[in-house]
Amino acid sequence: MHTHIIGIDGRSGAGKTGLAALLAAALSADQRCSVLAMEDLYPGWHGLRDGITTAAMTLMRYRADGTATYPVWDWHRGRWGAARDLAAADVLIVEGVGALAARIRPFLDTGIYCDADDATRWERVHGRDGPSVQDWWQTWAGAEDAYLRRDDRRDQGADRGARRRTRQPALGPAQVFRVAPATVG
Repeated sequence: MHTHIIGIDGRSGAGKTGLAALLAAALSADQRCSVLAMEDLYPGWHGLRDGITTAAMTLMRYRADGTATYPVWDWHRGRWGAARDLAAADVLIVEGVGALAARIRPFLDTGIYCDADDATRWERVHGRDGPSVQDWWQTWAGAEDAYLRRDDRRDQGADRGARRRTRQPALGPAQVFRVAPATVG
């Protein structure tokens, strides 16, 4: 069985998690659908790169075996918690910052990049996580900036909006779409 793997990437507050939930709910009506949240894989606020590596290794095992076990970061305790099993599914959605990273793209069939302006993203993050996130906002934004500088594929052959991109060799097997903030919540 070939699992269709969808990567949903974008900066914090761009609408990735909401889009993943809507997509999973719609797809679950007639097929098995699972979601792998990248935030479970980042070892803290400085762990974006390590989270991408962990996601790539998890997806490599998943593609080989149809299942995988992955570590989950406990954000409240600041350490690794219990591992989770990623069961076989018809569709697997990988959502979070870094989901379209070069190390992950070879495992994807479809990619979606969510985009929103800084003010909209901050409003969403602050509303979701409360004032405690303010101390870490700049740290995480710096990690996002570094990731996008070394691995940005948002505009390769793409138009703004939710139009399909043409397949580019640098993207690996994934077809990538871009969605704007009005499209997702």
